[in-house]
Amino acid sequence: MEELVSDHFRAPVPPERRVSGWKIGLIVFTIGLTLPIFFIGATIGQQLGIADAARTFFGGCLLLGVLASLTSIVGARTGLSSYMIIQFSFGRDGAKLVNALMAVALLGYFGATADIFGRAIQQAVQEIYGLTVPRPLFVIVTCILMTITAIFGFRAIERLAQVAAPLMASFLVYAVYLALGQRDWASVMSFEGRGDMTVGLALSTIVASSIQAAVLAPDVARFARNTRQAIISVWGLALGFPLIFLVSAIPSVAVGELEIMKIMIGIGLTLPALFILVLSAWTNSTVNLYSTSMTLATIATKAREWKITLVAAIFGTSLALMGIMDHFLVFLTAIGIATPPVAGIYLADYFFLRGRHYDVADLKRNPAIGWPALLAWGLSSAVGFVTANSVITLTTVPAGDSLLSAFVIYLVLKRLMGRKPSVHVTV
Repeated sequence: MEELVSDHFRAPVPPERRVSGWKIGLIVFTIGLTLPIFFIGATIGQQLGIADAARTFFGGCLLLGVLASLTSIVGARTGLSSYMIIQFSFGRDGAKLVNALMAVALLGYFGATADIFGRAIQQAVQEIYGLTVPRPLFVIVTCILMTITAIFGFRAIERLAQVAAPLMASFLVYAVYLALGQRDWASVMSFEGRGDMTVGLALSTIVASSIQAAVLAPDVARFARNTRQAIISVWGLALGFPLIFLVSAIPSVAVGELEIMKIMIGIGLTLPALFILVLSAWTNSTVNLYSTSMTLATIATKAREWKITLVAAIFGTSLALMGIMDHFLVFLTAIGIATPPVAGIYLADYFFLRGRHYDVADLKRNPAIGWPALLAWGLSSAVGFVTANSVITLTTVPAGDSLLSAFVIYLVLKRLMGRKPSVHVTV
């Protein structure tokens, strides 16, 4: 049993466990087929109108795709998860602070998905059967499914993605078709939006909503056979995510609703939507829980992997039952500022300071706390905070501001503290 559920949380993935980039990309694409993403796509579609929203979706995901390409290369070449990679720059003990934040962020997504799912299924059951079933019941059942899959690791997630992704993608396309039967294409495309959201804010929201997928890409890219396959896997984010946002926005504009279940009820897909919502919540939150377990494995170094997953699931379920979705946008903004610097730091460390080479054995010789990384993380998060609040303007995307500033600040601090960056710049 231990061998079956072991997934190399603390060591490089061996060659015999490596798979093609297309399979990994399918998993990444499936990550995007989630309820919070549907909600964000619908919100931006109604705020900006379909034409501007589509440009924002593809523009934001293109930026994320570039970042994911670089982080995936690190994952494939080292065979390590994001949480092991972070230790090289932040130190064994310093990384625990960062990884604790990552765990909270991932469990927040886990809880938000379960929370939205519980509300949606409650609405559907009431619509179909006229029954009022307590939302916590649906939340708990969903979380149990997610936990079982996550315990069995990458193998289970890969197989689930192969089944779920085509079904959910086909369903969304069909939903768009039915929605356009209620309101013609020209009318939907001419909709100009009805909110105060600017294109810049929408772009920032897109980047913030999916920045975790780019920053933590090594978690799945470590299973890629080589660098080329790792880059191929990025299609799931760069091309798949904007399409998901778009097919979420079109039915929302056509029906005039934001909540996914109300949209499906409005176009007559109540029962099929129940099945798709189960798959959506199951696949995405399984991946979030799996990544959370890898994060906590670097903190609880002696605990067995499946036990870590179980404890994380209990905490994430508690967040869902407490209604984390009521604070989701605030949570999303904070994560969108604090997470990107982590990628900026480990990319600078790997490509410019370590000669594109990480060896787990070196961690024992590294300082326990990487002060330059911790300082760069704090300072760049502050930069993201002030740009998010329009105190100053840099790239107009706070997540990009914090990431780029972390990259530069880290290299400067390492130089000032006696470690001169190497000239290796080839990726």
